[in-house]
Amino acid sequence: MDIKYEFSIRLKECLSEKWPKLKQIDKATLLGVSQATLSDWVNAKKMPSLEKLIEISLIFNVSMDWLGTGRGQKHPTKENAFDKLSDAQIKALKTILNDICTEPTPEN
Repeated sequence: MDIKYEFSIRLKECLSEKWPKLKQIDKATLLGVSQATLSDWVNAKKMPSLEKLIEISLIFNVSMDWLGTGRGQKHPTKENAFDKLSDAQIKALKTILNDICTEPTPEN
């Protein structure tokens, strides 16, 4: 199977579980993307960037490995999510998440 197609199936599952009654435009807004981008993902035309995949997995509280590849457990547990990471990996992940979740400050 095509990785984009498999991702689209898992993404649609997450979208329908978390926001079953919302329109696609509203779902796209909550994910921080355009409706066209979400449509491309749902219709297996494109894949999100690694940074966006991390962000989406956090929004849906699903394993990034499961969301991106279909491997592993859908929902992360403390044991499989962070216990196996080294201190350096945790620090790198926190840096990435901080960059993703922090709004840029306007320059003077």
